[in-house]
Amino acid sequence: MSSYATYIIALDSMEFTPQGASLKAFMALDVPTRTGKKKHLVFTGETSFHMGGLVGESKLFLEETVQAQLQAKTRFSFIGGQNSYVSWDCHGFKSVSLEGSVEFCKDMIIPIDPATGNVDEANYVKGSFITTMPEWGDFVADVSISPFALTAKPDWKWEVQNLIMDFSDIVTPQTVVFPKDYEHSDVVDSLASENFPAWTGFFIKAATVTLPNSLTGAEEGDEVTIGGENVIFDNMGLSAWIYGTCLLYTSDAADDLL
Repeated sequence: MSSYATYIIALDSMEFTPQGASLKAFMALDVPTRTGKKKHLVFTGETSFHMGGLVGESKLFLEETVQAQLQAKTRFSFIGGQNSYVSWDCHGFKSVSLEGSVEFCKDMIIPIDPATGNVDEANYVKGSFITTMPEWGDFVADVSISPFALTAKPDWKWEVQNLIMDFSDIVTPQTVVFPKDYEHSDVVDSLASENFPAWTGFFIKAATVTLPNSLTGAEEGDEVTIGGENVIFDNMGLSAWIYGTCLLYTSDAADDLL
């Protein structure tokens, strides 16, 4: 039993041979979705044991890939295989590790083809992650995400080095910074030093944004790049602090900045 939940690991069968003994076990974890209907992650595995208990640390592996919509405008895939497992020993549950991916709705952001630099309307912006949680519910991970553009501004091309995904209702990482006067039901005072564990979403500490040449007047291959800080992407949409220096643009393009 953990401090947050009770985990049940069920024994399916045991086998005894002259060479030793083994057992098969399984476990299921519930994944809450935005509709309230739960999905289930089922882990199974086989391990050896002796009179003193299990032989070392054992793992139960996720049987198959499970898709779930944890938040509006995102779709998660928890990938079955060797990187998704529950770790346990004689004392019970130890941790859960998950490999997964997340796709973002096209009405928010759209992918950029890295080879051509053009918008790829056939696919979705996709992030990938591997995370280990000491408790089921501490769902926080670093995500590698492909280049993208805002759907409303497809010529503004974003690149992100690191993205923090927070779907934990227990803690929000201290690195998450909310904009001034940010309006969200789970953020009482965006300038307060306290943590807001109920908030869930995505946070980008820093990003680079390449502006369209039609806006800056730059030549092909000499595009102007600006920065974005403290980017929040949650069920309220996308919020960010954008900054730049030495920006040049024609008067005809000035209206695009508004």
